[in-house]
Amino acid sequence: MKLTQIDEDIKSKEFHHAYLLYGDELYLRNQYKKRLIHALMPQEDQMNLNYYKEDSVDVKDIISTAEQFPFSLFSMGEEPKRVIVIEDSKFFKKKEEEIDAYMEDIPDYCYFIFLESEVNKNNALFKKFQKSDALVSEEMKMVSGADLAKWMGGRLTKLGKKITRDAWAEFSVRTGSSMELMDQEYEKLVSYCWDKEVIELEDVEAICTGAVETQIFKMIDSIAGKDTDAAMRYYRDILRENKESKENNQASMKIFALIVKTFRQILAIQEMTEDHIDMETMKKTTGVYQDFVIRKNMNLARRIPRNTMQKMLRDAANYEQQVKTGLLDEQIAVELLIMTYAK
Repeated sequence: MKLTQIDEDIKSKEFHHAYLLYGDELYLRNQYKKRLIHALMPQEDQMNLNYYKEDSVDVKDIISTAEQFPFSLFSMGEEPKRVIVIEDSKFFKKKEEEIDAYMEDIPDYCYFIFLESEVNKNNALFKKFQKSDALVSEEMKMVSGADLAKWMGGRLTKLGKKITRDAWAEFSVRTGSSMELMDQEYEKLVSYCWDKEVIELEDVEAICTGAVETQIFKMIDSIAGKDTDAAMRYYRDILRENKESKENNQASMKIFALIVKTFRQILAIQEMTEDHIDMETMKKTTGVYQDFVIRKNMNLARRIPRNTMQKMLRDAANYEQQVKTGLLDEQIAVELLIMTYAK
């Protein structure tokens, strides 16, 4: 993975006074947050570490805390530091003049770490972080397939383990939607294979349940193959395994949204393939950064006619409107979509 300014600061021990970690890759945001905190202050020095998150974010309280000079018994000869971690503040989505101004005059002893899942790139504070040499902003997004392989391969090597090519391919398919999911499934996999030197395909199939997105892909593959029974079976499996929602209807709408999102990606890839667009551009356009997912979508794009995908997306928009107005049940909307295009 490419070195960031944060990596360079940690290595040199010369820190900027404010860092913005933004983007949808939760694993990277959390890892860089931990590394920065560890580099900035002794582990024992919790009294000078302050957290603010969502509803607890109050600008006046944050500035008041920042103005308090840190005192520490654990600084080991170094000047003590105050570290303020702020998560999902919305400062980078809406205007907040007081915190904006404070970023221009941060006390020498104080360090801010902002973590934001979403930002508005036209926001004044975001632009300040982009332009100022005194502030650092880093986008945390899914890394390339090659970097993922190096990351996981390195972790396995430290444990004295290897993974076969087909096992890695299946693991990537099942977990490749996010590094957070990969990390969770990796821990399960190495625990399951604690007494094995080589992790094989059957190990991955036995223990890695896979993301909802993976099941959605298999469902769409069944729709493309006109296998209604298989498509409905995958749908019911996803409903049963979905743990985020207590209501099947809520889970159904999540599945509905993912089906639509995937078909849009396939349609975009189909159009770009016909225009001889390179894979790197496809990744940036679709937001899909894994080569194997692009290739799978290219295969589906060859099997599903463009007019079929366009009609499916129109029907999906119509069903969604009927659900919102109470004319159609959520589960029925998904089942109609599957059965119409898998038959």
